[in-house]
Amino acid sequence: MAPGCGPGQRTVVAPPAEGLYHAAMPSLLEAQSQSESEAAERVRSFERLAARRLAWVYFSDNWFGGISFPSAAVQAIRADGAMPFIRLLPRSGWEERRADARYPLARIARGDVDEALERWARAARDTRLPMLVDFAPEMNGDWFPWSGIYAGGEQDGPETYRAAFRHVVEVFRRAGADNVGFAFHANVRSAPDEPWNDLARYYPGDDYVDWIGVSAYGGVLPGFDWEPLRQALDEVYPKLAALSPTKPIAVLETGVIEEQGKDKAAWIRAAYRALGSGRYPRVKAAVWWHERWTNDDDRPSDVRIDSDSAATAAYRSAVAGPGFVTRPEYACAAAAG
Repeated sequence: MAPGCGPGQRTVVAPPAEGLYHAAMPSLLEAQSQSESEAAERVRSFERLAARRLAWVYFSDNWFGGISFPSAAVQAIRADGAMPFIRLLPRSGWEERRADARYPLARIARGDVDEALERWARAARDTRLPMLVDFAPEMNGDWFPWSGIYAGGEQDGPETYRAAFRHVVEVFRRAGADNVGFAFHANVRSAPDEPWNDLARYYPGDDYVDWIGVSAYGGVLPGFDWEPLRQALDEVYPKLAALSPTKPIAVLETGVIEEQGKDKAAWIRAAYRALGSGRYPRVKAAVWWHERWTNDDDRPSDVRIDSDSAATAAYRSAVAGPGFVTRPEYACAAAAG
């Protein structure tokens, strides 16, 4: 339960005292189009498959039809007792690898969409429910329209991203949304792999960030080599820890597809052993991306934990112990100026 924070304070999502939060994106990609009952069933369905409650429920808020608060999904998550973790995605359609015509980062940074953002922030504030927002994730990649390469590239891509991120946080602060925290979410590797595009160049600063996170998948496209999660984290964890001496870290997206000739269950077991090993002491949450989609070549990518019975059994076993926390913890902190 969230504490009753006093004047001059805000509610923050605290890292668990021990272990990691059990979290997932339980097939809520189209959260805006789902009713509260539909969203609730998606959450409950994942929890039944995992045989474990969720502390965080992660989902996408695309701006395809405009900027509007996803109240049905948030209320469904509230009813489950979990914390809503919302990917705030500034794009007007699915097109990738170029800047979005309607929501380029420069427009956001200069305040062109403030009115709609303030409505979103006020709606979030009025729920009085602690939540996290993940604004424009994986910005150091080259796929999303807000990627640095499409926001000015080497010349000013990271600077434009930082400005947009800070501006969004400031809009929420003006709206009094003290129950909303923000996550900085990079990809495990940069594309292009150039010094100007290093994830550290995008970090907006500790005053604007509550959690630091990363996407690190084993493999999400057929035919590609699978990378063990431990190998990815060994590379990226020192970079994430160097961004801030105090902020908790999360694996905000992970998973691996079902693919003939490869052992998904073994990948899951190894991944969660690594997460629970103590090797990454500031990692305090892990989010499994539970979704299936069809790629441009018509081949499916099935990252769901029930893609086969062995994967389900492996996941259940991996998160069954006390090292994976099933209820969010909150604390009071000084409100940002």
